[in-house]
Amino acid sequence: MVRAAVFLAIGFAAMLPLKAHAAVTRSILLACKEEADLRQAAKLRAGGGDRKAAAEFEAGKKASGNCIEIPRNTVVGVDQRKPPLICVRLAGGLDCYWTVSSAIDEFLTAPVAPKEPPAKKNQ
Repeated sequence: MVRAAVFLAIGFAAMLPLKAHAAVTRSILLACKEEADLRQAAKLRAGGGDRKAAAEFEAGKKASGNCIEIPRNTVVGVDQRKPPLICVRLAGGLDCYWTVSSAIDEFLTAPVAPKEPPAKKNQ
């Protein structure tokens, strides 16, 4: 009887979908399907001087769909970690995109509301 309950519990656990840990992007960031593409983009950006090569590389990867730009305050799911990189999945998305882990806030589960401008004083 106990054995049947254990198998039943394992069966139910296997049927539940695996859910990625929710997180929020801290800034606009580049994310790529291939870790190597993200590393190359970072290398070109940090290479100093040749901004045109970095922009062309990123534009080509974005046009092909291999890299995307994720807006600030976007809720993402965290799939994998390889410090200093992290692989995130957009809500409803099938693909995992590598980005820099420092650009992801894993402790928030909802976007931060933009700050309101100060109220104007009546004179």
